[in-house]
Amino acid sequence: MRKSFLVITLLASSFISRSQMGMRQQNPQLLSQPTQGGLRELFAGPATPEGFAPWLDSMKSWRQKLHDTLQFNNKRYSEPKTAWTKTTFVYAQMMAHDKYFFDRSKGEYTVNKYLDDLEKRYGGLDAVLIWPTYPNIGIDDRNQLDYWKDMPGGLQGIAKMVNDFHKRGVKVFFPIMIWDHGTRKLQWAMAAALLEALKAVGADGLNGDTMSGVTEDYASASDSLNYPTALQPELSVKNINMLAYNQLSWGYFWQYNYSPGVSVYKWFEPQHQVNITNRWMTDKTNDLQYAFFNGIGYNSWENIWGIWNQITERHSSAIRTIRTIYRQFPDVWSSVGWTPHVSVLQKGVFASQFPGAHQTVYTFVNRDSFPK
Repeated sequence: MRKSFLVITLLASSFISRSQMGMRQQNPQLLSQPTQGGLRELFAGPATPEGFAPWLDSMKSWRQKLHDTLQFNNKRYSEPKTAWTKTTFVYAQMMAHDKYFFDRSKGEYTVNKYLDDLEKRYGGLDAVLIWPTYPNIGIDDRNQLDYWKDMPGGLQGIAKMVNDFHKRGVKVFFPIMIWDHGTRKLQWAMAAALLEALKAVGADGLNGDTMSGVTEDYASASDSLNYPTALQPELSVKNINMLAYNQLSWGYFWQYNYSPGVSVYKWFEPQHQVNITNRWMTDKTNDLQYAFFNGIGYNSWENIWGIWNQITERHSSAIRTIRTIYRQFPDVWSSVGWTPHVSVLQKGVFASQFPGAHQTVYTFVNRDSFPK
């Protein structure tokens, strides 16, 4: 069958000075960035258009050699019950006490009200991270699971609420408070206790707060319970082989340059889903351009421990557009053949190619615009 080609362009960025054009090498080079994890998360692009071919060869060689050395096993990405992670394009961390999420006067969860608001403003969600613990944990001896059970309706109420999200096609995550050691002791090891609770409420994934990769004991607990679970760390993984069981991650506080960086995790394992996270930023342009360039997702986090950082109408429109495009061509974004920094004619415009079985999609971002 003849392939068709689609060209898609995202919003232009604000002014970025020429001094930000550096840090591009022909060999794979990790870009400097603030991170608490063990591995930086961005590769620099080619230094010049003429350097694209050797740069791409070196990128492919790096990936193949590392796959071979680690004997990397990506079978979890093919697990039917967690294959949805590849299409988790828009994901939001939210607080359990959000007024759009729970009606105190009626004493009931209002999942539809919460999701209707987000659909109206920026097109909706693919997954949600519900946060019932920090910053309240520590005021008494309740542990993280006690905070789950103290949510309205207890675990039974949560299960019904999770089901309401599932009816709208939204997956549900809860956090791992790995630092929760000064409270009432859990009945079992933390991994086993949280996976047991997650299974009881029917939720889909765990986010490792402050974790440089969710550790393998959580994957083992998931296997032992025969309950496939998506794992997602907050910080950079200590070892890239952890991507074998961390199917998602946050692209957290990335350093942005004129030439877009390439996601190390997405390049290493194209089925891995990164959700760019930049919770305090008000201008989302860099976040969304980097996401679109890399074919990865975005964390639309607005309620930051009770501080409201609402997404503007302009950026809401961009999120809606990106998610619509992603959902229209869901399979191309995890293609092993995706190629960032394909050659373009226009200076300041950067493109990526995403080949599919019957269609190749090109995405473009303009990094060289000026305000009027």
